[in-house]
Parts: sequence; structure tokens; C-alpha cells
Amino acid sequence: MASPFAENPDQQHSPQSAFSRPKPSLKHFRQLYLSVLCLPFLMSPAIAMNSKGLSLQKLHTQQPVKELLVQSNDGKGQSVYVRQGTNWHRAIGCDDGSNDLCLIKAPPQASPSLPASQGKALRDGQVATARDGDIRVAWLTGPTSRYQHGVLGDAIEAEGVAVQLKNGQYRHFKLPKDSVFEDLVPRLTDLDGDGRNELVLVRSYLGAGAAIAILGIRDNELRLLAETPAIGRANRWLNPSVLADLSGNGRPEIGLVRTPHIGGQLQIWRFDGKKLTQSNKANGFSNHSIGSRALGLSSVVVKNNASRIIIPDAKQSALLVLDGKTLNILGRVSLPSRPTTDFALIRQPTGKQQILLGLSDGHLYSLTNPNGDLFD
Repeated sequence: MASPFAENPDQQHSPQSAFSRPKPSLKHFRQLYLSVLCLPFLMSPAIAMNSKGLSLQKLHTQQPVKELLVQSNDGKGQSVYVRQGTNWHRAIGCDDGSNDLCLIKAPPQASPSLPASQGKALRDGQVATARDGDIRVAWLTGPTSRYQHGVLGDAIEAEGVAVQLKNGQYRHFKLPKDSVFEDLVPRLTDLDGDGRNELVLVRSYLGAGAAIAILGIRDNELRLLAETPAIGRANRWLNPSVLADLSGNGRPEIGLVRTPHIGGQLQIWRFDGKKLTQSNKANGFSNHSIGSRALGLSSVVVKNNASRIIIPDAKQSALLVLDGKTLNILGRVSLPSRPTTDFALIRQPTGKQQILLGLSDGHLYSLTNPNGDLFD
């Protein structure tokens, strides 16, 4: 059987090695490569399907799937990378009209490094970047062991954050000793529509547990702008895995799961430039497993411009499709094992949406809604 992996299909190969016809075109090579890469060669029959047409399918890979990574692509959308063992591949929608998935052997882009003169970045922290706005890059900084919770795989958290501005200058924020950033991802976006970017971070108090903290540039300094109430008990955590326009007003909202390991509550919060306000909540969800560094166990898709949240139930035994405004459950599909990677949204050339996720059985899975009842 031919290998399901190949180098970049835009790279031309020897015509004699692939065809008996002389001098095929580059487009011909691309079509041949994509026909080898694309499913159904990689796809099993649906292992779960419900009355709303949700379809969960296993994608065959040569090695166990360890990680999914979503990176911004120079303002041209996002790129999705899949790590199997030690090998990275970029996932794209095949351009043959089939709505299948193609994997191209390619590593993720290297993230910007924090200069040593600007502090020490958290070793396992992700780097946030933005194409627009005042803050362009953000790093978690100042590794500390003063909060021995270890929910993210170790007990080393960040005590600060560093940002690089549009003009190249750096700004810093450091927490007092009563708290840490119990987080790996400085989420960077314009929450209130004023053209300035904000940071969304999990701040955990040593004696009161986690809260959401919003930071931004004010008076040319990086400052704390707003914060949700802390959970109220040490070693209690929350995970903000949703950052999207759920209400249709053009501004992102924050979707977090409070205590995702012990009966999680999904809460939706809005930032108006001065304060955070909770707009909705619902019980029975989990977007994280204890000890995991995967914080993105959810995704947002659309149906006729209405948002839908894809998120696991409290036992992580099923994926739920929620109405983004009401949080009502619109659909459900069972999972064969627990999610272990971030969720990644792929939009096919045909416009269809596809969610990729890795499960604890080591396989990569695809969630689709072929009949379009729940999402396009």
C-alpha cells in the first residue's frame, strides 16, 4: 500500500518515477499526490453517527497521534499541524472536491523567542502572536514553583508575562507573590473592539484558586484591566478554551469551564473595556484532563452565521454541539476514548467544516456534519 504521507505536493518530482506519459504538468503531479494523500485511503467508516448527521471517523496514521497545533498564517487564516510520534504533518482539505483530508509532511513555524535581556520564558509555554493591534507577541515568563498544584503536568507556573509591541518595544507585567499564571497560553485578541489587543490568562491565587485575568496596554504600560472572581478555594482551576464571537455582535467572548475535572460549568464572559460580565452558563462539561498540556479541547463552528460550540461532556465520553447564544445542546456523538489533543478546525475548499482531534487510543478522528443540520 502506498504511504499516506508525502513531501510538499507543490514540489515537482521526476516524471518517469510517477507516470509513463512524458512531461506531465505540475498540476497533474499535484492531483496525483493529493489522490494518494486524501481519504478515504486514510478514513474508516463512521464509528459514530447520530440523528442530526454528526459523523465521527477514525483517520489512519502510521504512528500514534501525540499533538495537534494550530498556528496563525500571516493573517491568511490558520494552519493545522499533526504530530505523529516525532513527525509533524500539516493537515489541509483536499482540493479535489471530496471533502477529504490531506496530510503533507511539514514542521510548524518556529515561534518568536524572548530575548534573554527581557526575562526567562516559561519552558512549556506557547507564544501568542497577532498581525494587528498594539500587542504583537506575548510570552509567559518567570517560572516559579510557589503554587504546588501541578494540574498542567508539573508544578512550575509563570509569575509574569512579557509582550512585544507594534513598534518593537517590550512591556512586562509581574504578579505579586499571592498568585501565579496557571496557564500555558497567553490568548491574544481585541476583546472590546477598540483596536487594542488584550491578553486572556488564568490567574490562580495560592489560597483562592483560579480566575480569568485580562491584561492590556494602558498609558504605555502593560496593566491588569479586569478579573473574574476567583473560585474561592485553593487548587481549583478553570480553562478558557473558547474565544469567539458567540452572540453575533462582532466581538469575541470568553468561554471557560470552571472546575473541568469535577463537574465542569461552562461560563460565557464579555469584556467591555472596563469590566468582565458573565452572560450565560450551563453545567456538565469538561475541556481538560488532569496533567495534560492540551488546553484547547473545544472548537467553534458556524451554521448560517450562527455560532456552535463543540465541547466534551463532563465525562469526556461524548462531543456535544451547543448553540453559541443559548448553550442549549443541539447534538451529541459518542467518543470511543477520551480526547488528548487540542481540537482543530479545518475548512475544506468546498466550504465544509471539519473538526480534528486526537483521542487516548492514539488515533486521529474527524467530526463532520455532512447533511449540514448543525453546522456548515
